[in-house]
Amino acid sequence: MYISGELIKSMLEKYNIKIKGILHVGAHKCEEKNMYNTILNVDDSDIVWVDANPKLIEENKNNGIPNCYCAALDEKEQNTTFKITNNGQSSSLLDFGTHATSHRDIVVTDIIDVKTQSLNTFFESNNLDVTKYNIWNFDIQGSELHVFRGSKNLLKYADCIYTEVNTGEVYKGCGLLNEIDLLLEGHGFIRIQTYLTGENWGDALYIRTNK
Repeated sequence: MYISGELIKSMLEKYNIKIKGILHVGAHKCEEKNMYNTILNVDDSDIVWVDANPKLIEENKNNGIPNCYCAALDEKEQNTTFKITNNGQSSSLLDFGTHATSHRDIVVTDIIDVKTQSLNTFFESNNLDVTKYNIWNFDIQGSELHVFRGSKNLLKYADCIYTEVNTGEVYKGCGLLNEIDLLLEGHGFIRIQTYLTGENWGDALYIRTNK
């Protein structure tokens, strides 16, 4: 995460948003856990971790991290493939775009078959209450917009969305920053913090202002 936990906390306080729970999609190795626990003061029981890589989910569970779920989230349900990379963090449902030339050392090492599901289906199939998670963090390598499009009816339960964004086709067919802006603005969010890396991607923080 390029936007610090301290800054996120200050923005939540500024907009009078109290954290009920966190939904983190693109868990990887749950690197944000300590920040969630110590800076945002969120207990592990109030955090849901989601990743499409079954090996990472099993590793996280073995490390004692609760509420880890293996799911490939997308706009709709379909049979497709998930590309796992040698660094893990660049794994995606999408094929490399400019990523292939900007990071030549990162390559796909495994491809697994997956059946994607919408965020709606994820919550229903796992008997989770979406209303308990008002802070969302999405880091799924270009598929963020696709999931938002497929879960418009759930956006009303989110008060803060932290998401990876792209200003170019880092992954083929990825959602772009202006597209995410437009969709989330239609649901009462404004982008209040942005960090761009200079390689057509970065992070953005959105806050709901129409409460």
